[in-house]
Amino acid sequence: MGACFLEKFLFDFREQRFQRCANLCLWNPRCHLFCMIGNECNLFKTWVTAEYSGMGQDYGFDSCHTSWFYENNLAPKTVHTIPSAFPPENQAPQSVNGYFCYSTDSCGITNFMSNPWWLIDLQGQYLVTTLVLKLRGDEKDFENVIIRFGNSSTMSLNPIFNVHPGKTPSDDTDLIIKALNATVGRYLSFQRFLSPAAITICEIQIIGT
Repeated sequence: MGACFLEKFLFDFREQRFQRCANLCLWNPRCHLFCMIGNECNLFKTWVTAEYSGMGQDYGFDSCHTSWFYENNLAPKTVHTIPSAFPPENQAPQSVNGYFCYSTDSCGITNFMSNPWWLIDLQGQYLVTTLVLKLRGDEKDFENVIIRFGNSSTMSLNPIFNVHPGKTPSDDTDLIIKALNATVGRYLSFQRFLSPAAITICEIQIIGT
C-alpha cells in the first residue's frame, strides 16, 4: 500500500476528525481512500471495494473509508479460473481481493497465449446487470474482449453479455459494461480471439441480484 500513500495529517483534537479527514480526501482529486488512527488522517490513492477489510487489520487503523462502492457486488463470492498466470503470482483471485494500487502486482494476468480466456463461477444463479472493472494503467490486455454469461461452464454455449471492442482504459477510469439483455446465469467469461495475447483484470465488481 506504500506506493499509493499520498499524505498524512495530524489533528490537534479528536472532535470532527472524521469530517475533517473526509474533506481532505474530497479536496484531493487523487484520493480514493482515507484511514484514521487516533488524531492521524492518512490519504491514499488506492482503490478498494467496500468488502475489503485488510487495511484495518494489516496497518492498525481505527477505520478506513472509500467511495468506490457499488451495491449488490457479487464478486467476493466468485471463483475465477484462468489457463495460467503471468507471472505465476498474478493469479485470478487478485481481481477480487478488493484492492488495486496502480500496479500489475495487484492484478490478475493470464499468460500470453492463443485466444486467452477468463472464467468466473458465481456459484449460484444471479441476474447480472453491470460489470465494473479496473484495468492496467499501461492500457494493455483488455482490447476486443467478448463477454458471455449463462448457465454453462462451456463458455461458447452462453449468450453474449456484451463486447468491449475498444482499447483498454487507463487505470484511473472505471470500465462499466452493461448487459445487452437481462439474463440469469452462473458463469461469466471473457475471451480475446488474438494470438498471442493476454487478459488482465485488476479489480472487478459484478453487480447483480
